[in-house]
Amino acid sequence: MSNLNNSSVDLTLWLWTKVEDYWTVWEHIREDIYIAFNNAGVEIPFPQITVHTPPPTGHAHMDPRAPEGHLPVSETEKLGTGD
Repeated sequence: MSNLNNSSVDLTLWLWTKVEDYWTVWEHIREDIYIAFNNAGVEIPFPQITVHTPPPTGHAHMDPRAPEGHLPVSETEKLGTGD
């Protein structure tokens, strides 16, 4: 075991093989591990997150002359003198 995280246990496996066999061995080892975990009933969790947002407190009035999705700006901001 190389690391114990909140939602995973990281395992490190070191193998020695011929350079020309590297990718074939890599593919077969990963597949064999996946099959062995499935046969043993080991489930691989995928991180998930739930985001809660507060309900809107009011309605933003859109400027019908502004491009879609743009909120209206004050006269000071229109002139470029706003903070």
